[in-house]
Amino acid sequence: MTNPEYLRQWQYLFIIHLISRLLAALIWIYQGLVPKILFSHADEIRLLVSGGLTESESLELLPLIGWGEIGFGIFLLLSLKLAWPLALSALGMIFATVGVVITSPIFLIAAFNPATLNVALFGLSVIGFLSLIALKKDDAFTNMRS
Repeated sequence: MTNPEYLRQWQYLFIIHLISRLLAALIWIYQGLVPKILFSHADEIRLLVSGGLTESESLELLPLIGWGEIGFGIFLLLSLKLAWPLALSALGMIFATVGVVITSPIFLIAAFNPATLNVALFGLSVIGFLSLIALKKDDAFTNMRS
């Protein structure tokens, strides 16, 4: 017989994991699709140019980065039982933030800036990662169908 309090805590943890993973995935998908593929936003181009690329190289690379982000977001959605994609997402946000600080610090004072987005995505990824690690200690989750 399962302890009802234990079951309730397990359900909360599972919901926390699902919400954090879903939101992280949606952010990756949105950031790949909207500012990179659909609109080739000027700020995205400026970030790449300030990183050392020419404008024409940036325009060619931007959709590829966008598709990579979309693919990663979809993978996050499909890899419910894998923790490493969430760890990779968190690590990616650390590197992306450091990159902006080094190459484009002017973007850090904008109203909607990479620092706040990256910190939020880092937090969601860590929450998802830690909740999944806790769930994986439970046989009920480990034995769930994929």
